Amino acid sequence: MTAVGDTTWPPESAPSALLRLDDFRLLLAIQVFVGLRGPTLWFAQAWYVNTAAPESQRLLWLGLLASVNGAAFLGWSLFGGAIADRYPRRVTLIASHAAGAVLVSITTGLFFLPGVEEGGPWLPVVLLLFSTMGLMNAQDLPARTALIADIVPDRHLTTAVTINWLVLAVMMIAGNGLGGALVEWLGFGTTYAVGVVGHVAVAILASQLRVRVAPGDSSARGRSLLRNVRDGVAYVRRDRAVRWAVLLMWISVLCGTSVLWTLGAAWMNEVLGVGPAGWSLLTALWSIGMVVSSAWLMSQGDYRGMGPKFVAAALLYAAAVLTYSLSRSIAVTACALFFAGFAFQGQQTVGTALLQREVPRALLGRITALLFLSQGLAQTSGLAFGLLGQALGLPLLFAATGAMMLASAAAIALVQRPLRALG
Repeated sequence: MTAVGDTTWPPESAPSALLRLDDFRLLLAIQVFVGLRGPTLWFAQAWYVNTAAPESQRLLWLGLLASVNGAAFLGWSLFGGAIADRYPRRVTLIASHAAGAVLVSITTGLFFLPGVEEGGPWLPVVLLLFSTMGLMNAQDLPARTALIADIVPDRHLTTAVTINWLVLAVMMIAGNGLGGALVEWLGFGTTYAVGVVGHVAVAILASQLRVRVAPGDSSARGRSLLRNVRDGVAYVRRDRAVRWAVLLMWISVLCGTSVLWTLGAAWMNEVLGVGPAGWSLLTALWSIGMVVSSAWLMSQGDYRGMGPKFVAAALLYAAAVLTYSLSRSIAVTACALFFAGFAFQGQQTVGTALLQREVPRALLGRITALLFLSQGLAQTSGLAFGLLGQALGLPLLFAATGAMMLASAAAIALVQRPLRALG
């Protein structure tokens, strides 16, 4: 294995050189199982709530599902990022997925009890267990993302981030394509059990990493965990460009998730007349767009102009979400999902690469957690969107959200020159 700081790093192309690293290959293998596990569990959760909830309260319960997941993610995300800097990231990754395997196993066992699939009094119990997925993701995401900087040399960080997201997107095609179908073929319990396999596989692979065991920030353990969190927030407040990149990501994910995913099961069912397998196939186009986006970015090599690329991706994502919200055609919806996936992957990849380049390595877990705090914010707002969907109707709510998303992204793009100027 070639060390990160080794001056004998091979002179071949960046992707070929990176793939010579044992630890980087292991990290990509971890992405394979994460890409399969996430969509599979999410489809099982969403369709369970969609069928088990009373028909008159379906949107409310779907919003509540997103909210409990988001509240768990939001409540732990900043602490998860601090822990990813405070302790060795490999150890943190192993521990979070070992805990995830236990929690998913408990939920899987519950599905095999009589009456659970029909909902009733079991629905809030299952919903509470679903929320543990948000808690685990809040610990996993910053540790897994920050590990890239521990494994690869600085000059190849951009390419490494792009390959990392590319592998995840490829596997999400399979996860999104199979998730709904597995629910129809195997039922909720067996489908949810697939998540146990994913967690166990990630924990085993992470245990094989040979990356240094020192924490990202060796001084962090000399201060309280809360102080660690405050140090990360203080950095974002000082760095204007990073601050606006984080805010733009929050707006994109908050609005886009609410339209495409939080109430997606109800939209597909009520507006487009599509079942779980059809919905699963349509969302596979989102993942295909993500793959195409990553492949294009990888062809750019160690690309510059990250600020303009990040802003352009946010604008394209907003336009795709608005198109989706106005569409009543399967074909137009499919195209909108493709471009939404393309733009979202571009924004996520460039945003991560931007942080890897701009943020001190000791703070990387905390700032990454702040960037992806948007996921918790989006999910936590699910209950509010569910209530608004009940009151206003999905067509009006979706169109208004898409328009607000586009207007906000355009305003930030025009006003925030420090973000646009980031190289």
